[in-house]
Amino acid sequence: MDDALQPGELRLEGPVERIADELVVSVPLSEGGSQFIDCTRRIARIDLQRECLDIVIPTWLAAKIGITDGSRVVISNQGGVFHCWCA
Repeated sequence: MDDALQPGELRLEGPVERIADELVVSVPLSEGGSQFIDCTRRIARIDLQRECLDIVIPTWLAAKIGITDGSRVVISNQGGVFHCWCA
């Protein structure tokens, strides 16, 4: 993946937490979460109470790259596609 981000693309780092037996990265809508909505439609939900986009890390991806509760990950919407890797 090319490191140069285009306008509208974002790269963020944050913790993974377990919510209702799912591994989730929560991104405040005001801090970039809104920019991930299109590329995470099938794996994310908006929490209006907390004003966050909760992105569920699929089990197969978590196992493949070693993500667990408390891991730090980097997420990106580069190229209009959701990317996630360990920080």
